[in-house]
Parts: sequence; C-alpha cells; structure tokens
Amino acid sequence: MGWEDIDIRAISLTPKILPAKSYTFQLLSGTEKNEKGAVTAAAAVLEEGEWNGYKLSMYFPDPYTLNKYNTTNDWSAMCMARLVNALGVDVPEREDTVSILTRASGHTFQASVYHTAATDEFPAQAKINLKSFKPAA
Repeated sequence: MGWEDIDIRAISLTPKILPAKSYTFQLLSGTEKNEKGAVTAAAAVLEEGEWNGYKLSMYFPDPYTLNKYNTTNDWSAMCMARLVNALGVDVPEREDTVSILTRASGHTFQASVYHTAATDEFPAQAKINLKSFKPAA
C-alpha cells in the first residue's frame, strides 16, 4: 500500500480537530532542540475512543531569546518545569531539558487542549495548553 492507492480527490481538506478539553497524554520520544534553542516535544492522547494515539506537538522557545514584543520568554522555563514535574521524573543537577524529556518518554501527564482561531492561511488547530500540566491520575 502506498501513494498509488490514495485517491486525492476523496481526501477532506477540512481536518478533524481534537476537541478542546483535558486529556491524559503520553510523552513520545524524539524531543529536539532547534538552532534557535527552542525545545520541541510531542505527546499522544492516551484515552479510549477515536482520539487515542492522536499526536500533538509542544514548542518551548528559549527562555532567554527575545520575542516579537522584545521581551524574554520567561514563561517557557516555567511551563517546562511544570511538564517535568507532571511527568514525575527526577532531575539531576545540570541535566539539559532535551535529555530530561528523552529520559521521560513513555511517562504520562494530563493537560488541557485549546483551539487556535482559523486564519486565511491555516485552519483552526488543537494545541496543548502549556500552562495546564498536571500529573496523570
């Protein structure tokens, strides 16, 4: 099975969007830091039903870089600390966040999901609320 088996005409251009509510997630492997120092991680919904396994990305900008408002992203470090705390992993002194999250892959946490507004360029998207991390029940 491959691209030759896909009927492009039958593909909906309106993607299904994960409903906005609280979910239990499993942190996936593959956490990375980009050239700007931002950390990206992904998590999958861990609940019964059609959304089980649905993946969302999380983006934590470098706390020390300046954003479009010419201020630092201090909130990013706080959100990362909340995620690590919710994952329940020990953090040795001086361990970097990519290593921590890589080691924590497979661990679970709870977080709420919200929707971005649709624009002319992009449809509405489901995003993990980075300020809502809690330990999984």
